[in-house]
Amino acid sequence: MTANLALHGPRRLFRPTMLATLIVVALVPVFVSLGNWQYGKAQTKLARQAMLEQRLTGPVLDVKRQGPTLADVEYRPVRLHGTYDGASAFLLDNQIAYGRAGFAAIAPLRLEGGGVVLVNRGWVQAGGDHDTVPQIAGPVAGPVKGLAVALPKPGMRLAGASNEGAVHAWIDAPELSSRLGEPVADWMLIIDRDAPGALRVEWPQPAERVHTNLGYAWQWYGFALAALMIYGWHGWRRARGGDAA
Repeated sequence: MTANLALHGPRRLFRPTMLATLIVVALVPVFVSLGNWQYGKAQTKLARQAMLEQRLTGPVLDVKRQGPTLADVEYRPVRLHGTYDGASAFLLDNQIAYGRAGFAAIAPLRLEGGGVVLVNRGWVQAGGDHDTVPQIAGPVAGPVKGLAVALPKPGMRLAGASNEGAVHAWIDAPELSSRLGEPVADWMLIIDRDAPGALRVEWPQPAERVHTNLGYAWQWYGFALAALMIYGWHGWRRARGGDAA
């Protein structure tokens, strides 16, 4: 009995293969990293939602001249004083709302003291032929109140898309500044829903899809846990003699 133990040594409880170890070492950190990424996105959205709700209860900021930046006004109620440049209004393409394709009606507003702020008047549905530009009434003059938000970031620029004419594929503030002859703010105003000249207006809700991000996060964490469990079971089974050495 003693000689047999000396020959074979103590029985191992865990004996994974090198391949399984390499796979786990490679995949588990990736799964955890992806989970952290999605969880971080969810926390950022929740923080921005809290900021939106807090700033909405604050006083209305009157803006009459160029100066306030996005950091100063984001998610704050703002009232602009100036005049619409109706001739420079345009439709922003590729705006999906209510499950349908359409445009955002963007009207530049020239502030009393100089500078331009873009005003988003809301969404308008595209026609059956997307090349047909919908006709909408011009914006109503007077002070304009709404919610200050960041300019939308340009997405993938498709071949043939441009900012020439009545429909723009993206918002390019420097390009607009050159065209309008005045600096364009790095933020825009989404008009109040009940304001004169408003179309179909929906204010952003940063945490609208936060549960999707959390779901993806727990999914990636689940993959990491499953990989570790399978790895542990495989190593234990080999140690028990279930697989060939």
